[in-house]
Amino acid sequence: MNKQILQTLENIKFKKRLEKIKFELMEQHPFHLETYDVIPEDYLSNSLDRSGDEPIYPPVLVVNNDRYFIISGTGRIDHMIRKGLKECSCYIIEDGSEDQIIDLVIDLNKSRVKNGVVLRKEFEHFMRKYLPKKGTTGYNRYKLIGKEVNLCEERVKKIVAVIEQLQITEFMYLVDKVFSNQYSLNQLRKFCSLIKEVKLSKEVIDKLFENNCDFDLIKKVHDRIDLENDEEFKALLPSLQSAKQINEINSAIDQLTTTKDYIEKFNKGKVPVNILTDKYQSENSIIYNNDSRLQTIPEKLIGNVRVIIGSPEYGYDTKRPGRNWSDNDQELRQMTSKEFAKYIASIYKRFVKYLAPDGSIYIVVYDYKNKDGSYSLFPEHLAIEMKEIGLHLTGRKKWVKNNPLRRQYSYKDSVEAYEDIYRFSLSPNEFYLNPYMFMKDEVETIFKRTSGCTNHGNKKTGIKGGKYFQSNLKKVVNVLDKGYCEDIIRCNVGNPGDFFRQAQEVENRHSSTSPIELTATLVLESTQPGDTVLDIWNGVGNTMLSSLLLGRKYVGIEIEEKYFKQTVEKVQEVEKFIEDHDIMNINLSKKIA
Repeated sequence: MNKQILQTLENIKFKKRLEKIKFELMEQHPFHLETYDVIPEDYLSNSLDRSGDEPIYPPVLVVNNDRYFIISGTGRIDHMIRKGLKECSCYIIEDGSEDQIIDLVIDLNKSRVKNGVVLRKEFEHFMRKYLPKKGTTGYNRYKLIGKEVNLCEERVKKIVAVIEQLQITEFMYLVDKVFSNQYSLNQLRKFCSLIKEVKLSKEVIDKLFENNCDFDLIKKVHDRIDLENDEEFKALLPSLQSAKQINEINSAIDQLTTTKDYIEKFNKGKVPVNILTDKYQSENSIIYNNDSRLQTIPEKLIGNVRVIIGSPEYGYDTKRPGRNWSDNDQELRQMTSKEFAKYIASIYKRFVKYLAPDGSIYIVVYDYKNKDGSYSLFPEHLAIEMKEIGLHLTGRKKWVKNNPLRRQYSYKDSVEAYEDIYRFSLSPNEFYLNPYMFMKDEVETIFKRTSGCTNHGNKKTGIKGGKYFQSNLKKVVNVLDKGYCEDIIRCNVGNPGDFFRQAQEVENRHSSTSPIELTATLVLESTQPGDTVLDIWNGVGNTMLSSLLLGRKYVGIEIEEKYFKQTVEKVQEVEKFIEDHDIMNINLSKKIA
């Protein structure tokens, strides 16, 4: 209670007195109970604690047939009852009509924070108090109501009109939203005019109000549009939100109708055709254009994949650029290296069931730097996370690069001088290891060593480095010699002069491919001819080249469409090459799946 309410009590013309009344004799006045929300328990606790649990401003009661009705102070009385008090001093109003008492209830509660429902109920009380009176000189109903609720006469007149029209409908909640300033009164008046002619569902009405649509315009074109159709509503929404010329909205509807007709004709005229999918399958390989975290592979491969080889994405948005079109792009950009390692391991977990009991996973990875220059420790985090999904670290090699130069001419940074190759197996001891890794020395007499470009460039001529086998044109051989440690694999970052180099634009080329000398070494070490190799980070398909040239089956998954297409081209070329040259006389006729 505040000074305004005290002034109200002093000004009332009813007989009143201050008296102690027992709480058990009191009850809330019906209008007060119906109109006002219950005050929260703790709302008055601090102020009443400071005043010794006796309110500074006494509650106000009215007496009717020896019953005491609370018209102000319900929160204070509730607090005192919870404190264990039995009575308190109250102002007692002894006379007054029912309308006068309700007026007093409203006056004593003017300081409350009120929602639209309360304001509407108070307004309706004064509508009942000031009824229309025909032929009464000097009586202005709207002016009298406006004085009570502090609104101008014209606004009161409009509110009365919409309440009288909507009071027996389901739309009174719209009036509450006007009182709470969520919707405009002018918008509601137009709506009242509309529903006289058009029947709309509550869902549509809410959409029209929330999007501030022009009801005058809807009234003119409602028979041409289906407001219940959410897609149609969204398509026409810009035209429905502002007061446009009727010909403009009709033009928009005409365009939409034409489009709908085309779609209908198309659907009716469709004939069965071969479905184009994001999958390529040949006798010996399957290539999928999809996300590794979503793609499944044939069930017959469960327990039959001898090795999974590949370089997963790592250093997302640092070493490797993000993919802003991906559904989880923003999530990945915010991950720490530890979180990203867990994410990569979760993808590998999907494919563990496909591994043979003695199978392995090779992961080509590098400890990239974070944006702040600190090392990420990603390989260490990945090894820990792989252990969590049941895979043991059973080997580690270094891929030492002969040409750690710029990835492309336009790049300022160079590729790393080396990367790590981690081998994980289901068993720490029982995994396949090829005892015949190194081919016989006489292979050099069969396949001539040739010079070639060992660094990136668009020309196939010129000697920029040492000699190497053009193994993709002949036969893949292990390029390690006895002078190298078994745990080091030396080869170039891709080979721009090889037979399968694509002539696409520079931006469609993979900037850092794993060379087939590397992937071939891993395939030779972990598989036998006829085994299946899986790469869930296919890239441009160099693991595929090594696998097929060595007589293995291959399954690859690649999310980038441009790299998927390059892989498909390479598959067709390499299988034709194998067929024409009868490489190693390996029978590849049995289908992979």
